Amino acid sequence: GGLLVLGMAGRGLLRLLVAGPSRARRPRGRVDRLHARAWRLVQRRGWVPPAALPPVAAAEWVVARAGDAAEPLRTLAWLRYRVRYGGADDEDLAGQARAALDALRAAGLPRHRPLPEPRGTISGRDHGGPDGSR
Repeated sequence: GGLLVLGMAGRGLLRLLVAGPSRARRPRGRVDRLHARAWRLVQRRGWVPPAALPPVAAAEWVVARAGDAAEPLRTLAWLRYRVRYGGADDEDLAGQARAALDALRAAGLPRHRPLPEPRGTISGRDHGGPDGSR
């Protein structure tokens, strides 16, 4: 058992040494960069969707909670998909992406203010067993 774990760990270390540390992906083109800027704006306003969501689903998550002011974020996500997966030319869509980012800035995206957690909940400090007993 222990040798197997060591062997697996050694393989992972070898892979790291050969491949180098992974870097966070940088936006490639103009549409990608504008999309990334939009997300920085949205996150500064407190809207952080679940990390597992892909860009369009994440944008829809924000629109569903923040309202129509976030709609340009969905537009940007679809433009990004068109460039990345649909073969559209980045330069051709950069103007639309810039307009969507400008619209997002002008729309007045509300701040997300999470509600305080009620006492006695599972994630609270003073919870007991299933029936509330300790």
